[in-house]
Amino acid sequence: MKMHLSTAVFVLLAVVWAGLQSGCDSSKANAAERPRDPGAQLPKASPADRPANVEVVTVTSEPLTRQVIASGVTKSDRDITYSAEIGGRLDFMKLEPGARVKKGQVIARIDYTALSAQAEQTEASLDLARLTHERLTALSAEKIVSQQRVDEARTGLLQAEAASKIAAVSLSKGTVRAQYDGIVAEAYTDQGEFVAPGSPIARIVDVRNLVVEARFAESEISFVRSGALAMVRVESLNEEFQGKVETVVPTADPESKTFKVRIRVENKDERILVGMATRTRVTSDATTSAVLIPHDAVIETGGTRKVFVAQNGIAKARTVTLGQSVDARVAVLEGLDAGDKLIVVGQRDLKEKQPITIVN
Repeated sequence: MKMHLSTAVFVLLAVVWAGLQSGCDSSKANAAERPRDPGAQLPKASPADRPANVEVVTVTSEPLTRQVIASGVTKSDRDITYSAEIGGRLDFMKLEPGARVKKGQVIARIDYTALSAQAEQTEASLDLARLTHERLTALSAEKIVSQQRVDEARTGLLQAEAASKIAAVSLSKGTVRAQYDGIVAEAYTDQGEFVAPGSPIARIVDVRNLVVEARFAESEISFVRSGALAMVRVESLNEEFQGKVETVVPTADPESKTFKVRIRVENKDERILVGMATRTRVTSDATTSAVLIPHDAVIETGGTRKVFVAQNGIAKARTVTLGQSVDARVAVLEGLDAGDKLIVVGQRDLKEKQPITIVN
């Protein structure tokens, strides 16, 4: 009886196990045969893996005339502060800032009335001394007067001549005249005031004769020559003017270690004013080979400049060092070589090592 019960339990367990196995296999089969959900999406490809359409140009090296650039400021070549040579009261002084003066025009007179009277007095004394000397010389020839009186008369004549010269010089120093045409920049005193010797009276500048004083670095001064063509950009006028290098000062500033260069600029219409900031570009006679690329090909991020080149079907970024600009192009000092395939269209959205398709 026990034997029949154990056999029945074993058979029952075997039937349950077979059913479970059959259910699992059926679930796997159903899962394999179930159609895919049409709304399900396949994994997307990364943007960096999709080829980008670009255009390229082959980088070449070409002759380039060296240009050096420096900041500067405009100055008048004739900027004069007129001062009193003698002390006294200003009898005449009618200058206002902005007024125009001509060469030789009287700017001011100091004690003119007194100095003029003194000059007239000494001139009269000179005439008398000259006449006295002539008469006594004639009488001495006739033995009417002694030689001593003739000698005394000659001494008086010499003294009168000296006094006349001193009076004339004083009168001349008391009259201040403009040495050049110009415009009154400052008037330091007024008519009727007392001035001491050396006191400033007025400052007059000639704005038609302008120079630009620019400071060039030690590494660039060797490319600047006297007589070289220079283009001066006046920032406030947003305009360029042609000039010529006049002087290269051969000593460096002890603090900035820069060299001063004077550039002559014509200013006939007087649009350029004294003290305006400039940016000067000097053309050198030195010619070198350089790689020139379009400005638009350069991408600047965080102070770093880079370009993309096509290499084996992918985009490769290159960090570049730029030099001078030539119209719409810029010289590349480091980072590119002749023969490189520079990407000039489509480079803005490229990623490093992104596949590319050249369409030109």
